[in-house]
Amino acid sequence: MIPIISAHSAKGAFFKVLATTEKSQVAVMTLEPGEDSGEGDIHTGDQVIYILEGEARVVVKDEEGIARKGDVTVIPAQSPHRIYNNVGATLFFLSFYSSPEY
Repeated sequence: MIPIISAHSAKGAFFKVLATTEKSQVAVMTLEPGEDSGEGDIHTGDQVIYILEGEARVVVKDEEGIARKGDVTVIPAQSPHRIYNNVGATLFFLSFYSSPEY
């Protein structure tokens, strides 16, 4: 049977791994206004984030951009990065990892 996982069932959790395989992983993160993902994460594989709700300021190395609901951004492997919620609403997003990280 194919596992079907509700991402929204984990909304509110700061970080929760939803599924892991030998070669990939998917997780969700919820950031309240003023919160961020933590000091300069670095992963061994690429990370793809998909914004489900809210708006994120995404900083990768020395570049940054704004991602909104429905947007996707790719964070290359070995790139220090941080995700900020600078707006007055909850930020909720999916993170896909090209190799298990957690």
